[in-house]
Amino acid sequence: ETNRLLKNTLLVNAANSTVAGALCLIANGPISQFMGLNDSVYLYILGAGLVLFGLDVGYTATRNPINAKFVKMIIGADIAWVIASSLIVGLAPEWVSTYGAILIEVVALSVAVFAVLQTIGLKRELNNSPQHA
Repeated sequence: ETNRLLKNTLLVNAANSTVAGALCLIANGPISQFMGLNDSVYLYILGAGLVLFGLDVGYTATRNPINAKFVKMIIGADIAWVIASSLIVGLAPEWVSTYGAILIEVVALSVAVFAVLQTIGLKRELNNSPQHA
């Protein structure tokens, strides 16, 4: 049986990603304005990507056993999100408003927490499985 930390973290990550993506699509105008974006197309692209990512993470979380390679790719995507967020805020702060920058960093922090908890959960999973992948 899959350990709860990994499964639950993946499920929360999936839910957050899907909801955030849906919000980017549904409330595109107000969110773009709040973030100080010049063009709302970025949030449409981001929203669609987040919905697809969320569905993929949810699918991965509901498998038994959970595919370790998929979890590693999800962790990699989360780490890439954190790095990209930091680069945007650090190197191109003029792209977003102060509130936008704060929102980007708060989201990046939560994504970093997902990456850490998923990594811990995956290590536990691999240590408890008969075959180490």
